[in-house]
Amino acid sequence: MALPPTRSPAAARRSDALLACRPGVHPWRTVPRRPNESVQHLETDFDTLPHHHGAEDIHLWPLLRERAADQGEPLDEMEAQHEGIDPALDRVRSLGGAWAQRADEGTRDAFAEALDEMVGPLMAHLDQE
Repeated sequence: MALPPTRSPAAARRSDALLACRPGVHPWRTVPRRPNESVQHLETDFDTLPHHHGAEDIHLWPLLRERAADQGEPLDEMEAQHEGIDPALDRVRSLGGAWAQRADEGTRDAFAEALDEMVGPLMAHLDQE
């Protein structure tokens, strides 16, 4: 009997940190007085993503393509996911910084929308890893 697929511990930790960012769930919308703390918490989590993606792009994907040539399609998909996640992350960081500075509803809502647009593809990518 085969065991169900599980996420690696590292992927589980990263995705656990993002559970509050699930599309449509925005705890910071109910705590508008503390945007700095919310943004700082997310920044800590998001600081690792560009390094993680860069390491995969430079070191992991070429090695996997060499050793598992029959897995080109999933590797292509994961590389394409990076190309979509990285600019979305830049937008989230920019809007999060704006919200932390202004603490108004407009920047908060723009930040929440950007998270919605990024987190779904990010979680799908982490699950696939």
